Amino acid sequence: MNDTPLKNRILKKYKTLKKWAKTEETEAYRLINRDIPEYPFTIDLYGPCAVVHIGAVEGLDSPDKIKTQLDEIRLALSELGIQEKDLFIKERQRQRGDSQYQRLDRATKLMEVKEGKALLQVNLSDFLDTGLFLDHRPLRKKMFKESAGKKVLNLFCYTGSVTVQAALGGAKSSLSVDMSNTYLDWAQRNFLLNGISTSKHALLRADALDYLVSEKEKFDIIFLDPPSFSNSKKMQDAFDIQRDHPGLIAAAIDRLSVGGTLYFSTNKKKFKFDEELLEACDAKEITYLSVPKDFAGPLPHKAWVIKKS
Repeated sequence: MNDTPLKNRILKKYKTLKKWAKTEETEAYRLINRDIPEYPFTIDLYGPCAVVHIGAVEGLDSPDKIKTQLDEIRLALSELGIQEKDLFIKERQRQRGDSQYQRLDRATKLMEVKEGKALLQVNLSDFLDTGLFLDHRPLRKKMFKESAGKKVLNLFCYTGSVTVQAALGGAKSSLSVDMSNTYLDWAQRNFLLNGISTSKHALLRADALDYLVSEKEKFDIIFLDPPSFSNSKKMQDAFDIQRDHPGLIAAAIDRLSVGGTLYFSTNKKKFKFDEELLEACDAKEITYLSVPKDFAGPLPHKAWVIKKS
């Protein structure tokens, strides 16, 4: 197969990002972020492995075209030393409910990747997402730098990578809250990989909002990254981030110590922060400081920081 725009783009970006990733001390990063409009792909590298997500592009995603483009990707990645057995291809469709978190396979390709001082477990095969949100890398770095001696609360904690960075950064204690036993078990494995004791860094299966309104414990730093939407059977009511964020954020602020910091992030593309709440809590948008170099292009998330005076 001759050179193609996508193949050339992959090889060129790899040469640049490989050096950048080394300075960032990460083994997991995005290589292709829908760089060429007619190629509906993202490509993420995890050490010697790659995960390719196919996204729908109306009129450009016929099966024959996708097959040809995937062949281009395979050829380019093979030139980077990535073998077919280490290539994982997934189709990303419009998310409904908790479909983002449902199991796709049981091949269970587990591996650990380095990020700064942390060692984090990823599953490249079984779920749409791997257990590590690569676009949150700068926010995790902030947690590492700012958590020394602090009490940290990680809500909707997923696999606990944010907590791992906070603990390695010297957090005095932490609590990580999620509704999923699968992800809490995963978080515990991440803790074990990094020598983090659950006596100081606890895991709790609970609805995040229920926890916030029923408990009174105060924290110095709270990390809040809720799903855009959830109709999980484990929750009493469906959750919608646009509708429900004012109450959720206000409840989180109530759990902050004086001088404490809340980091709020959402990946909902058309999200609009409630104007009344924005003014009342003096939230500062930090989106462009929180998006890493490998996610240049459409913003993968929006983020704000709120200080409690």
